[in-house]
Amino acid sequence: MEHQWAVSSAHGHGYLIAPIALWLTYRKRHGLANLPIHSALSGLVALLISAAVWLIGEISSINILIYIGVVAMIPALILMFYGREILKALMFPLAFLFFMIPAGDFLIPMLMKGTTEATVWALSQSGLPVYREGNHLSLPTGRWSVIETCAGLNYVIAASVLGVLYAYLTYTRRYKQVVFLCLIMFIALIVNWIRAYLTILTGHLTNMKWGPGHEHVTFGWIIFGVTLGILFWACSKWADPIKSINDNIDSVTVHSQLRGNLDFNENRVKLSPYRYAYTTTAALSALAILITIQTISNDVLRSSPKLDESKTAMISQGLLPVNHSGFRPEFSGWRTKIEGQIKGGVQIFIAYYAHQTDSYELASSENRIILENGQWISISSSVHRVESFGMKDLGVREDVVKRGNNQFLVWYWYTTSQGETSSLLQLKLDTLRQTLMGGGDNAALSSISYEIEDGNLLGARATLREAIGQSRKATEMLFK
Repeated sequence: MEHQWAVSSAHGHGYLIAPIALWLTYRKRHGLANLPIHSALSGLVALLISAAVWLIGEISSINILIYIGVVAMIPALILMFYGREILKALMFPLAFLFFMIPAGDFLIPMLMKGTTEATVWALSQSGLPVYREGNHLSLPTGRWSVIETCAGLNYVIAASVLGVLYAYLTYTRRYKQVVFLCLIMFIALIVNWIRAYLTILTGHLTNMKWGPGHEHVTFGWIIFGVTLGILFWACSKWADPIKSINDNIDSVTVHSQLRGNLDFNENRVKLSPYRYAYTTTAALSALAILITIQTISNDVLRSSPKLDESKTAMISQGLLPVNHSGFRPEFSGWRTKIEGQIKGGVQIFIAYYAHQTDSYELASSENRIILENGQWISISSSVHRVESFGMKDLGVREDVVKRGNNQFLVWYWYTTSQGETSSLLQLKLDTLRQTLMGGGDNAALSSISYEIEDGNLLGARATLREAIGQSRKATEMLFK
């Protein structure tokens, strides 16, 4: 999780979440000191559920489940050792901790498309001629690309974190909080669209002397910061008066909307030493069970069948030499790779993964059909259902990629012993089910590509449709 904070501009806020949560907790220190403490066995149940989520994420390599399980252990431990009253008092600071989780990458394609469409519209309204190929724009003065870092996810996430915190500290009425959050998210999108438009416009007017460099990133954050500052100032006029905390406390409970210092003076309930020892023993037992299950998952469940090298050699012998001028997917970390040409000049690429770890897993952010700043660009991407003679219909992802004047049609899909899919989420679920059944975590990426000649996309599809059966059979051999 910390690695994602360090390498991703959209998730760098993760370093600030825990200190902010601690500050929110510190504001309640006087009242917390007077609330009754008692252990709750329901906390142990919550801890075990959190551990199970974490374990499932480890087995299936679904990082989001790992992060959710780890963060959820914190409120579970507080419930187990300190009871429901303390948990209710700290509900918001504990919920705020979930902003540490690096999430939202699934929004990037949609955000990129929205940014591209908004920018093209604004440029057209400005009277500039613009030609669009997917998320790539051409103007008389140069070419521009709306890449992942330009999608605006960093603004959306920053706005959500600041918006939730501001709404909590400023408003008590739920409808005001919801309206403010919707407003700040909308403004985050608009700011990114304006940034993209002004960047390209500046580059065009200065003949590409200004705009393409890193200055547009700084410029974007300046616009974002100034806009949010004005928004916070304007919305503070509708702030709700904060009620006295004493109104929200009785002898044993505290509502989740508490903020500020608590002044409840009733004597604190002491925790029974026997109850404390029981809860501590239960927690240590749960931790021991968790470590044991993790060891089993690493030593047994991940024990993928050993790949028969003779099968790899047999498949490779049936292929023609690789066409190095053709398209090749940007995948790494595989245990073995098969590539070459099959009938009709179709390029085939199979990457086989087993004993998957962080650096050697199929479903990772580093593995993709094309690199963001590579030589190839993606013009379009979609999902197609393909009929294959003598085999089940298959859903494939279709990309039209371009390098210079050369265009290639690419079909790719994922395979496990559970079946074939074009969905990355389904791949993770199939890998989890396969691993839990003792079949290991082996999986493969299969890709076939063919050059689009004279813009004949339908002809390229027909060629790949004829060749896909051979590619599927070659991949299936690796799992037998």
